[in-house]
Amino acid sequence: MQTGSETTRERARRGRSTIAVEAAAFTRSPSRPTRTNTAETRQTRTKRRRGPGSVYPFYAVHTLMDVALVTVGDELLAGDTENTNATWLARQLTERGATVARMLTIPDDRALIARWVGDFAESFDAVVVTGGLGDTPDDVTIEAVADAFDLDLEVQPAVRDRIAEKARQFREEDPEYYETHDFDLNLDETAALPEGARPLQTAESFNPGCVVENVYVFPGFPEELRVMFDSVADEFGGDAVSASVETATPEGALKDVLDGARERFDVAVGSYPARRGKPGRVKVTGTDPATVERAVEWVDERVADAESEE
Repeated sequence: MQTGSETTRERARRGRSTIAVEAAAFTRSPSRPTRTNTAETRQTRTKRRRGPGSVYPFYAVHTLMDVALVTVGDELLAGDTENTNATWLARQLTERGATVARMLTIPDDRALIARWVGDFAESFDAVVVTGGLGDTPDDVTIEAVADAFDLDLEVQPAVRDRIAEKARQFREEDPEYYETHDFDLNLDETAALPEGARPLQTAESFNPGCVVENVYVFPGFPEELRVMFDSVADEFGGDAVSASVETATPEGALKDVLDGARERFDVAVGSYPARRGKPGRVKVTGTDPATVERAVEWVDERVADAESEE
């Protein structure tokens, strides 16, 4: 459940709907930063005391970015693989203050990937694409991203050299396995990236990811994705301040409190029910730390302490 001020949403969206996934996301004003200017992310977290001994976390995160997530893979749509990448990325981006405005899962279809990447690149500050970076025929994400920007593929010598070195190390570490399976590695195909792309290569990944304008392309394997995302994580962020109150009040009884906070303080408010032994919570998000703090204290006074029903 999520509510938000009409004036806030009008200013933030300007006719563009925003989807919040597992977070009460605050959408910033449409003034977009220059895509080549990546702001530093600063995050602080303190504990503020509430009621008879309980606390609520207070988050402050600064910079500007609306982000669309695109996860690629037939196996995701078939239900053969759980889409943990989308959840993990949404959490990472939200914690840095970015607004995850879209989340889309599509098959390994080159034309379809190119269409959505191109559309999202025009509509949002950043697009994060995961999956489809391997060397099998259905791995077409790199080609599709090049298509989205009408770019050719090119082989950067440094990228090719790094892949060759990783292949050499792998062969030396397990020569029997390498010979048994007769690996057919085409270095130029593996190293090919959209023309002018910024390569992303890590110790965890064999195939390179890349950044093309405002599009970040990561591998689909979770371990590789997380290391590669961490290498550019500071390039994501958004002007937002959030605070949460834990409560024993059922979600169905929170409507008046949520509406009241929204109307009085011009903030976005989300409620999250109790689950897996954790209490429910109300999250307040806005752009002014003092306003958010006043709003969360106002909410705190009107909901039951989480400890009161333990």
